[in-house]
Amino acid sequence: MSYVDDDDSFGSFSDGETNDVAESPTFAVTDLLTSLGEKNQDADYLVTKGNDLVILLQQYPYIKEDLVFSAFGHRIQNLLIHSKKEVVATGYRICRYFVSDTNSIKNLMALRIDVMIVVSFAKGAGYDIEREQALKLVRRIMAVKDGVNELTLGIANAIQAIAEQIDEKMRNVCIQTMCEMSLLRPDLIRPDSLVQFIIDGPFEQSHICTIVLLAHLDSAVGR
Repeated sequence: MSYVDDDDSFGSFSDGETNDVAESPTFAVTDLLTSLGEKNQDADYLVTKGNDLVILLQQYPYIKEDLVFSAFGHRIQNLLIHSKKEVVATGYRICRYFVSDTNSIKNLMALRIDVMIVVSFAKGAGYDIEREQALKLVRRIMAVKDGVNELTLGIANAIQAIAEQIDEKMRNVCIQTMCEMSLLRPDLIRPDSLVQFIIDGPFEQSHICTIVLLAHLDSAVGR
């Protein structure tokens, strides 16, 4: 199965497809979204089409403003509940490239993507591809102005649960995410929850937690 992550080379379309995209990228995106809704397609097909869609969204980011989310949201939802982790990961990547403002985030939340993210985080290390893409989506949401306001306590608790596991591969980035979330939404990540990382480490994250905790103590709300 040819799953492609963001740091890998995406390859390219065939010459004929490239010409079609150049003439009408919106049509190409619509066609790919339709392909993702075809029944009885195997995981390789869905991942390939999903990767092609991500390429187009990277090359033509304005396209998402012309799309009606309600017309294809259920297709993305079907990717996220697929039995294959590579397909679910692809679904999260597509979602990440559709995020542009709070309205786009609200559209995703209407699909109950918050529940799907929590389910992905709860899976074991064998699902790292899926879990990492879920976390990247959360961090993308946080990067949007007021996007963090759309996140739920369930997502925050799931991230904290990963951060508290010493042998967890995603521990460092989850601690960093906790720190950022604590500054933006202390109701989701309580500042005192960072104390354990200051005391017990990991060392490379303890100073970040200390800075965040001091920032809370220096603010009227934090005190």
